[in-house]
Amino acid sequence: MTILIILSAYLVGCFPSAYLVTKIATHGKDIRRLGTGKLGTANVLDVTHSKPAAVCTLLLDILKGVAIAWLASSLLGVAPKIFPALTLIAGVLGHNYNVFLRFSGGRGLAVSVGIFACINPLPIILWLVCWGVSRFRVKNLDMNNIFASAASAVLICLLWTDDFNIACLVDFVLPRISLLIAVVVINAMVIISYLKKR
Repeated sequence: MTILIILSAYLVGCFPSAYLVTKIATHGKDIRRLGTGKLGTANVLDVTHSKPAAVCTLLLDILKGVAIAWLASSLLGVAPKIFPALTLIAGVLGHNYNVFLRFSGGRGLAVSVGIFACINPLPIILWLVCWGVSRFRVKNLDMNNIFASAASAVLICLLWTDDFNIACLVDFVLPRISLLIAVVVINAMVIISYLKKR
Protein backbone atom coordinates (compact mmCIF):
# COMPACT_ATOMS: atom_id res chain seq x y z
CA MET A 1 0.00 0.00 0.00
CA THR A 2 2.78 2.43 0.91
CA ILE A 3 4.67 1.77 -2.32
CA LEU A 4 1.44 2.20 -4.28
CA ILE A 5 0.86 5.64 -2.73
CA ILE A 6 4.43 6.74 -3.48
CA LEU A 7 4.03 5.53 -7.07
CA SER A 8 0.70 7.37 -7.29
CA ALA A 9 2.41 10.58 -6.18
CA TYR A 10 5.00 10.13 -8.93
CA LEU A 11 2.23 9.62 -11.50
CA VAL A 12 0.36 12.70 -10.29
CA GLY A 13 3.59 14.65 -10.75
CA CYS A 14 3.80 13.26 -14.27
CA PHE A 15 0.55 14.93 -15.35
CA PRO A 16 1.93 17.13 -18.18
CA SER A 17 0.15 20.42 -17.52
CA ALA A 18 2.50 22.61 -19.57
CA TYR A 19 2.69 20.09 -22.40
CA LEU A 20 -1.09 19.81 -22.76
CA VAL A 21 -1.81 23.52 -22.32
CA THR A 22 0.78 24.41 -24.97
CA LYS A 23 -0.60 21.78 -27.35
CA ILE A 24 -4.06 23.32 -27.02
CA ALA A 25 -2.96 26.96 -27.09
CA THR A 26 -0.67 26.57 -30.12
CA HIS A 27 -2.65 23.92 -32.03
CA GLY A 28 -0.11 21.18 -31.63
CA LYS A 29 3.33 22.63 -30.83
CA ASP A 30 5.62 20.55 -28.59
CA ILE A 31 6.92 22.73 -25.76
CA ARG A 32 9.87 20.38 -25.26
CA ARG A 33 11.29 21.57 -28.58
CA LEU A 34 10.74 25.27 -27.94
CA GLY A 35 12.19 27.90 -25.63
CA THR A 36 14.06 26.36 -22.72
CA GLY A 37 12.44 22.99 -23.38
CA LYS A 38 11.14 22.93 -19.81
CA LEU A 39 7.54 22.05 -18.98
CA GLY A 40 6.72 25.00 -16.77
CA THR A 41 4.79 28.25 -16.53
CA ALA A 42 7.60 30.53 -17.75
CA ASN A 43 8.25 28.49 -20.87
CA VAL A 44 4.52 28.24 -21.62
CA LEU A 45 4.36 32.04 -21.53
CA ASP A 46 7.43 32.35 -23.77
CA VAL A 47 6.14 29.81 -26.29
CA THR A 48 2.43 30.68 -26.41
CA HIS A 49 2.63 34.42 -25.57
CA SER A 50 -0.62 33.79 -23.71
CA LYS A 51 -1.04 34.86 -20.09
CA PRO A 52 -4.20 32.74 -19.66
CA ALA A 53 -2.27 29.67 -20.82
CA ALA A 54 0.56 30.43 -18.38
CA VAL A 55 -1.86 31.01 -15.48
CA CYS A 56 -3.68 27.77 -16.33
CA THR A 57 -0.38 25.88 -16.26
CA LEU A 58 0.61 27.48 -12.95
CA LEU A 59 -2.69 26.59 -11.29
CA LEU A 60 -2.65 23.02 -12.58
CA ASP A 61 0.89 22.51 -11.30
CA ILE A 62 -0.01 23.96 -7.89
CA LEU A 63 -3.02 21.62 -7.76
CA LYS A 64 -0.68 18.72 -8.50
CA GLY A 65 1.29 19.71 -5.41
CA VAL A 66 -1.89 19.79 -3.33
CA ALA A 67 -2.81 16.30 -4.54
CA ILE A 68 0.69 15.02 -3.77
CA ALA A 69 0.53 16.45 -0.23
CA TRP A 70 -2.87 14.78 0.26
CA LEU A 71 -1.42 11.43 -0.83
CA ALA A 72 1.50 11.87 1.57
CA SER A 73 -0.88 12.74 4.42
CA SER A 74 -2.65 9.40 3.95
CA LEU A 75 0.53 7.64 5.15
CA LEU A 76 0.70 9.48 8.47
CA GLY A 77 0.41 7.03 11.34
CA VAL A 78 0.23 3.98 9.07
CA ALA A 79 3.78 3.86 7.66
CA PRO A 80 7.29 4.63 8.91
CA LYS A 81 7.76 8.37 9.38
CA ILE A 82 10.09 8.79 6.40
CA PHE A 83 7.55 7.53 3.83
CA PRO A 84 5.34 10.65 3.72
CA ALA A 85 8.48 12.66 2.93
CA LEU A 86 9.42 10.17 0.20
CA THR A 87 5.93 10.59 -1.25
CA LEU A 88 6.44 14.35 -1.53
CA ILE A 89 9.81 13.84 -3.17
CA ALA A 90 8.37 11.28 -5.61
CA GLY A 91 5.71 13.77 -6.70
CA VAL A 92 8.25 16.47 -7.59
CA LEU A 93 10.42 13.82 -9.22
CA GLY A 94 7.50 12.92 -11.48
CA HIS A 95 7.04 16.55 -12.45
CA ASN A 96 10.73 17.10 -13.19
CA TYR A 97 11.40 13.71 -14.82
CA ASN A 98 8.25 12.56 -16.57
CA VAL A 99 8.57 8.93 -17.64
CA PHE A 100 5.85 9.43 -20.27
CA LEU A 101 7.71 12.34 -21.90
CA ARG A 102 11.15 10.72 -22.04
CA PHE A 103 12.03 12.11 -18.62
CA SER A 104 11.64 15.73 -19.63
CA GLY A 105 9.82 17.98 -17.18
CA GLY A 106 9.61 21.26 -15.34
CA ARG A 107 11.56 22.94 -12.55
CA GLY A 108 9.32 21.87 -9.68
CA LEU A 109 8.66 25.32 -8.23
CA ALA A 110 4.87 25.50 -8.73
CA VAL A 111 4.40 21.92 -7.55
CA SER A 112 6.46 22.74 -4.45
CA VAL A 113 4.21 25.72 -3.75
CA GLY A 114 1.19 23.42 -3.77
CA ILE A 115 2.92 20.94 -1.49
CA PHE A 116 4.16 23.42 1.11
CA ALA A 117 0.96 25.45 1.06
CA CYS A 118 -0.67 22.30 2.40
CA ILE A 119 2.07 21.32 4.83
CA ASN A 120 3.60 24.53 6.09
CA PRO A 121 4.00 27.95 4.43
CA LEU A 122 7.39 28.67 6.02
CA PRO A 123 9.47 27.26 3.10
CA ILE A 124 7.46 29.41 0.67
CA ILE A 125 7.88 32.55 2.79
CA LEU A 126 11.63 32.04 3.20
CA TRP A 127 12.03 31.27 -0.50
CA LEU A 128 10.27 34.52 -1.45
CA VAL A 129 12.39 36.54 0.99
CA CYS A 130 15.61 35.01 -0.35
CA TRP A 131 14.42 35.58 -3.91
CA GLY A 132 13.72 39.24 -3.16
CA VAL A 133 17.17 39.74 -1.65
CA SER A 134 18.81 38.06 -4.65
CA ARG A 135 16.72 40.03 -7.14
CA PHE A 136 17.79 43.28 -5.52
CA ARG A 137 21.43 42.40 -6.25
CA VAL A 138 21.27 40.31 -9.44
CA LYS A 139 18.81 40.78 -12.32
CA ASN A 140 18.93 37.21 -13.56
CA LEU A 141 15.80 35.12 -13.01
CA ASP A 142 17.54 31.74 -13.12
CA MET A 143 20.21 32.84 -10.67
CA ASN A 144 17.55 34.35 -8.40
CA ASN A 145 15.64 31.06 -8.32
CA ILE A 146 18.78 29.00 -7.71
CA PHE A 147 19.89 31.28 -4.87
CA ALA A 148 16.43 31.33 -3.29
CA SER A 149 16.17 27.52 -3.40
CA ALA A 150 19.62 27.00 -1.89
CA ALA A 151 19.41 29.75 0.74
CA SER A 152 15.88 28.88 1.88
CA ALA A 153 16.84 25.22 2.32
CA VAL A 154 19.76 26.25 4.54
CA LEU A 155 17.55 28.61 6.55
CA ILE A 156 14.92 25.91 7.01
CA CYS A 157 17.55 23.57 8.43
CA LEU A 158 18.72 26.26 10.84
CA LEU A 159 15.34 27.66 11.90
CA TRP A 160 12.80 24.87 11.71
CA THR A 161 11.58 23.38 14.96
CA ASP A 162 8.51 21.30 15.70
CA ASP A 163 6.73 24.56 16.60
CA PHE A 164 6.66 25.40 12.87
CA ASN A 165 4.60 22.30 12.02
CA ILE A 166 1.41 24.24 11.38
CA ALA A 167 -1.41 22.30 9.75
CA CYS A 168 -2.58 24.37 6.79
CA LEU A 169 -4.90 22.85 4.20
CA VAL A 170 -4.50 19.27 5.36
CA ASP A 171 -3.81 17.78 8.76
CA PHE A 172 -0.14 17.17 8.04
CA VAL A 173 2.36 17.11 10.88
CA LEU A 174 5.66 15.37 10.18
CA PRO A 175 8.63 14.89 12.49
CA ARG A 176 11.22 17.60 11.96
CA ILE A 177 13.84 15.37 10.32
CA SER A 178 11.42 13.88 7.79
CA LEU A 179 10.12 17.24 6.65
CA LEU A 180 13.62 18.69 6.50
CA ILE A 181 14.63 15.84 4.20
CA ALA A 182 11.69 16.62 1.92
CA VAL A 183 12.49 20.35 1.84
CA VAL A 184 16.19 19.88 1.16
CA VAL A 185 15.76 17.19 -1.52
CA ILE A 186 12.96 19.06 -3.32
CA ASN A 187 14.97 22.30 -3.33
CA ALA A 188 17.98 20.37 -4.61
CA MET A 189 15.90 19.02 -7.48
CA VAL A 190 14.81 22.56 -8.34
CA ILE A 191 18.44 23.71 -8.38
CA ILE A 192 19.53 20.77 -10.54
CA SER A 193 16.75 21.55 -13.03
CA TYR A 194 18.18 25.06 -13.47
CA LEU A 195 21.75 23.85 -13.80
CA LYS A 196 20.80 21.46 -16.59
CA LYS A 197 20.46 23.03 -20.02
CA ARG A 198 17.57 20.76 -21.02
